[in-house]
Amino acid sequence: MLQVWFLAVYFLMASSAENRNVHLVVHEKQIIVKGNTSIGTFSCDYCAKGIKDTLAIGNGGKMDFEIPVGKFSCGNFLLNRDFKKTLQAEVYPKAWVRVRNISPGIRGLRCDLDVNLAGKTFEFKDFELDYENEVLKGSLKLQFDQLGLEPPKRMGGLIAVDRELLLQIQLSTE
Repeated sequence: MLQVWFLAVYFLMASSAENRNVHLVVHEKQIIVKGNTSIGTFSCDYCAKGIKDTLAIGNGGKMDFEIPVGKFSCGNFLLNRDFKKTLQAEVYPKAWVRVRNISPGIRGLRCDLDVNLAGKTFEFKDFELDYENEVLKGSLKLQFDQLGLEPPKRMGGLIAVDRELLLQIQLSTE
């Protein structure tokens, strides 16, 4: 129901000659990287809270955020260390995400998404962001091969990470 209300308000405001943009205030940005291993799953995240960024919908709105790779949390110091080593945090200490050209989409909003991770930049056109409970969410799959990285292995290869990673982006709005 919230999605219908959001889109109705957007279209009403967009039709007004005086106000062509809808603005959302983002107070939390979160990036989550998930994957599978031969013994289970892992999840590493970075969250920036207490921010007040304005996200303009329509007319080419955009939002950038920088992610210090060393600030990702995976649950324990061993996983944190392996994650940073895998993403070559010493060589590429920062990753970034850019959300741009935001407009109404099928389930929420549509945008162009640029992601830079481990020194590689990826562009995703017409990336869908679901809008539910005041949170914009989107996810995409990346392969270690695309990043030019090797999945980590432990104990002589008995514990190995799958070649596919799930990258989730969440923007909490007010």
